[in-house]
Amino acid sequence: SIGVNLFMKMVEYTSVLMNHYLEQYQTYIEETHHTQKKDSPSGTAITLSNIVLKNIKHFQKVENYLNQDIKNLSSPNTLPIYSYRKDAVVGEHKLIFESEVDSIVLTHFAKNRTGFALGAIKAAEFLINQPAGIYTMNNLIQ
Repeated sequence: SIGVNLFMKMVEYTSVLMNHYLEQYQTYIEETHHTQKKDSPSGTAITLSNIVLKNIKHFQKVENYLNQDIKNLSSPNTLPIYSYRKDAVVGEHKLIFESEVDSIVLTHFAKNRTGFALGAIKAAEFLINQPAGIYTMNNLIQ
């Protein structure tokens, strides 16, 4: 969807800024999907974690926790992803920076699957006017 790709750009920008404040903030990703979703973490959560690992040098690896509400499970230099499966959730992804005094939360919440279809249509319309080549959604939203 266009929305999730814009969200990823926001994650990229924010993670660069947060490099200077990591001693104050615990950082983690939360993703929630419907109970029929088989993979954990989701592909979107993996992409988000790759963006964070690229831009925040403190993190060296990712650990996934499925349906666990306990925070602070991860080891040092590890970015945790907390995955939840709930009945009617199409998809929700959060990048959270949490301190003793405040929380910074970037969220993308898919209300329905229409956004996926609209994103595909926009991508097709974009590609019609492009020379042959390999393109990503980043090319579309630039």
